[in-house]
Amino acid sequence: MMAHCSAALEMASGKFFAKRTLLGRIIGPRMRHVLTDVELAHALLQPLLFVREIPAADRGDESGCAKHPHPFFGNITPLEWSTGMCKHIDHHLKQFEV
Repeated sequence: MMAHCSAALEMASGKFFAKRTLLGRIIGPRMRHVLTDVELAHALLQPLLFVREIPAADRGDESGCAKHPHPFFGNITPLEWSTGMCKHIDHHLKQFEV
């Protein structure tokens, strides 16, 4: 789980590039809303292990965000990258009751 979340953060910061998947090209744009449908402040409280790695896109700092398309959602904004990563890590931490 930690390696999976670390790889996702590397993708969000532009350090790792994953090719778009066919399923992502078909369904991803319709599912993109799931990246930002929660309050960012709440999402940031849970994944304490990685909070410093998440770009501060909600405060206008887009320098640490990936410029390439997400492999499933396609072209997403820096805010969608950062909020999506918070939600992703929170999801996995909750799986293990962390």
